[in-house]
Amino acid sequence: MQIQASPSPSKVNARRKFGGYKGEEPKIVRQAKVEENQALRQMAEAFQKFNHDRYKNDAGYEKALQLVKGMDYTSADVTKFSILLADFQNEENFKEKAGLFLSALINHGTEQDYLVHVRLLDEIQYLGYKNTKNIVIEGNCGQIGNEMISGRITVIGNSGGRLGLRMKGGKIIVKGNSGSGIGEGMEGGTIIVEKDAEYNIGPSMKGGEIIIKGDAESGIGTRIWSGIPQVHFRCDNWGNLTTVHFEKVVDVVEGNGMKGGTIRIEGNIGSHIGCGMTGGKIYHKGRLLFDETAL
Repeated sequence: MQIQASPSPSKVNARRKFGGYKGEEPKIVRQAKVEENQALRQMAEAFQKFNHDRYKNDAGYEKALQLVKGMDYTSADVTKFSILLADFQNEENFKEKAGLFLSALINHGTEQDYLVHVRLLDEIQYLGYKNTKNIVIEGNCGQIGNEMISGRITVIGNSGGRLGLRMKGGKIIVKGNSGSGIGEGMEGGTIIVEKDAEYNIGPSMKGGEIIIKGDAESGIGTRIWSGIPQVHFRCDNWGNLTTVHFEKVVDVVEGNGMKGGTIRIEGNIGSHIGCGMTGGKIYHKGRLLFDETAL
């Protein structure tokens, strides 16, 4: 389904479009027969033992790694298990548990390429945590690619907020829309969103590259200020304001706290770009807006 253009370029809301992404429905039927597959049985038993505190992701990931160590499984087994997970959705902290557990299975696996089906799941979180493999994610998901090290994550759907949090390397491609906070604390690698993104892109970004092929609602690396149509305000390092005029702007802010790297926006963008920016570059439709690499 085509994403309809907003009647006013000053109001872009990627979140409102999240339900609009319609990819091809997965052709795999849920026939995960645990009793006939030792690997699936081991995965299911380990997942049920996995107790996770939702506010301690690193500790949770390490617990998941310990639970999957010693298991003998294939990439195809991980795909089947991702479908089987729909039967566990009533468990406490399921969204976080599912993402961290799948991440552990993938990183600990012996193969390089993995396919995960999440269309039957309710936007699981932290899939691709500390990722080092190649993952294709079929369906919408929440926060993904936290502290990603290497490899490639492709989302055939939409992603939630804080995409690629503290990412160190690799590439993330989102075929749909993305939530807010893309690339927060990012140190390296590449994030590509092929449709629209919500506010606050690249906060505290230190390196790497973010490419938004659609509209950026607001806040490319910055706090949200009140937008002023046709006028952009930018703060320099001494707190002074300078103004730049654009032919088209979408409401609010772009660029505070950015320390390095590159952000490229190919659609419409907000005003207040580069506030507090101390490093890196910001491009809009191929035009270099700010270059703070000399600072």
